[in-house]
Amino acid sequence: MTGAAPTLRELIPAPHPDVAPLPPAAPCEAGVRVLRGVPYGELAGSRPLELDLWLPAADGPGSAPLVLFAHGGAWRRGRRDDMGMRTRDWEPGPFARLAAAGLAVACADYRLSGEAVFPAPLDDLRAALRWLALRSAELGIDTGRTVVWGESAGGHLASLLALAPGPAAPAPSAPSSGTAPAT
Repeated sequence: MTGAAPTLRELIPAPHPDVAPLPPAAPCEAGVRVLRGVPYGELAGSRPLELDLWLPAADGPGSAPLVLFAHGGAWRRGRRDDMGMRTRDWEPGPFARLAAAGLAVACADYRLSGEAVFPAPLDDLRAALRWLALRSAELGIDTGRTVVWGESAGGHLASLLALAPGPAAPAPSAPSSGTAPAT
């Protein structure tokens, strides 16, 4: 009798988020680049953590200040790219408007209450900030000038992130590409 068959992840390893190539920019308003579904963390037994990035045009002067947005949804539901009903029909959307004004906007997923217990969402946002700092030169962002902003439950998480001292972001899982993550 043989052991369990290997999982697809074991057969086709993906690079760790710390070293994975960034996805191509999606079409957006003039002067704005959008990177959707960028993985920033892998936790054992959990879905990959992803974020969306709205970035000012690459030819802008210097590095862009960063806004980290945390969505609302009573910690039970929500989408990283949704600021609520009042802004859903805006054209261009609020994140594209901020990027056009020269700010980088990162909208991060976090584990919801049905997936993990508190302080998991806070740890996830810390991991997003760690990843953004690690990749800041490549992204053209200045994480030394960061604002954390959230809507409803995300506002609560933003306050906790700013005010609650906590452990460092959870250690990333071992890279599957055979290379060590940068620290």
